[in-house]
Amino acid sequence: MFALICKRSGSLVNPRISIITHLGFLQVPPIIPFSSQTTSLSLKSSKKDSFTVSYLINRCGLSPEIAASKSKTVVFNSPERPDSVLALLGKQGFDTSQISKLIRTYPTLLLVDPKKTLLPKLEFFRSIGASSDDIASNRGILRSSLDNKIIPFFNLLKSLGMSDKRLVSVMKRLRWNLHAVPSSFVSNVALLKQIGMPQASILSLIAGNPDILNQDMQKFDSCVNRLVKMGVDPCKLAFVQAIMTTCSASESTWEHKKEVYRRWGWSDHDLLSDFQRTIVPRCSVLRVLLSKGLLKEVPGVSRFIRTSEEEFLDKFVKKYLKLVPQLLSVYQGKVSWNGL
Repeated sequence: MFALICKRSGSLVNPRISIITHLGFLQVPPIIPFSSQTTSLSLKSSKKDSFTVSYLINRCGLSPEIAASKSKTVVFNSPERPDSVLALLGKQGFDTSQISKLIRTYPTLLLVDPKKTLLPKLEFFRSIGASSDDIASNRGILRSSLDNKIIPFFNLLKSLGMSDKRLVSVMKRLRWNLHAVPSSFVSNVALLKQIGMPQASILSLIAGNPDILNQDMQKFDSCVNRLVKMGVDPCKLAFVQAIMTTCSASESTWEHKKEVYRRWGWSDHDLLSDFQRTIVPRCSVLRVLLSKGLLKEVPGVSRFIRTSEEEFLDKFVKKYLKLVPQLLSVYQGKVSWNGL
């Protein structure tokens, strides 16, 4: 049952690993055949690459390995434009570590027009209260067009009644680059309104995980209907957590997890009952504690799910009330976890 909180998990073997594991792939460059002509071209290219790599290391704080990799994406042989970009970022309050994060993810940022392209975007995000660290938390968002993508999307969120504070939260959590506001996002929001989900809950969902609303409309519709059939009330704040818990898993994955629990002796009634009464509130508490850095690791299944009400409150709620005064309200479903 605890595996339901593992948003990307396809297995129940170790849910803790599924939360933190990300895979990367190393591409090996092709071998270029030797010739005098290619040697001459390579020397010229190598000279530019060498300057770029050196600049990325010495001025942007990238490691030699990362700098060499990024030099395949961005190449320049003079420091004028990159220097002007870095100077603007410095004036805008970005420190060296934040600039390094930006360049690692978006190296071609060094070639944009600092006054015409970069500054207006930074001024817009400042206008909604975003700090340098907020902007650096989602480096990809600076790739998007301000007038055609960024402003229309945030105007859409404001039309839903979202505050500037939550706009910043959305900005930090977005995984797509706003090259286009997906039609599915608008349609999925409309679906939630149709089933009676309160505006405040919809805004909590968008602020907590906007990417969920970016998924295929048919898949999202199926997930929402499944929750309604399970008896989770769309009018209650717990419905937000229920969507976050289940809508990242496919129907087949969901059925696989249910089958595993059946083998452990759980009936479908047990599964649905515990999901509504224990699982969702405890997941909310877990999210708060992890986001605040108060838990170093995800608790074991039995400790987290099978403990008594009194024991859970003592170990995971009352223990942290001085640090997070609203934690009990989160557990009771009165306050959204992402609003803290």
